[in-house]
Amino acid sequence: MKKAALYGGIFFLILLLVFNSSFVQAKKISKEECWERFNNEVIQDVKSSFPELKILDDTSISVTQYTHEDIDTAMRATGGKAGPYLNSVSNLYAGTFRGDPLFYVVSARPKDIDVNDKYDSTYIGYFIYKKSDGTNVMLKMRPGETSWDIIKKKKRKVLLQNGIVESNFYVYLIYQ
Repeated sequence: MKKAALYGGIFFLILLLVFNSSFVQAKKISKEECWERFNNEVIQDVKSSFPELKILDDTSISVTQYTHEDIDTAMRATGGKAGPYLNSVSNLYAGTFRGDPLFYVVSARPKDIDVNDKYDSTYIGYFIYKKSDGTNVMLKMRPGETSWDIIKKKKRKVLLQNGIVESNFYVYLIYQ
């Protein structure tokens, strides 16, 4: 009798597992929504790698975000007349990335601008992306006389070796 109860219990448990697992389905989402979620995750990861990018989430200042499509649309709308400025940014979108790179223009506060820089504008640009090898990259830019000038480039790669996360931080000062 005990064997029959044991076998009956096991049989019932197997039946319960089979029927429960067959009715569980993941919520279906569109390719566009999936890509948007992936891009948001990538951009949040890049932003979290560089403390100075906290300015992009500051609601007290003006921050405008541009995609490659936005830059191309502006080029077509101006008939190429805004060429040097837009070309200097558009060329940055060439390459292989994880997710879509983004260009941000910030109307900066005086405390965010280096007093010794040669630029008259209060605008700062940030071009951020994740390289295909997983390296997070930030280009800090300022509008020069004919184009956006890259004034600082920072890279951060997190490597996983033997279960230990090792962080390498690279800073390249292009103009100082």
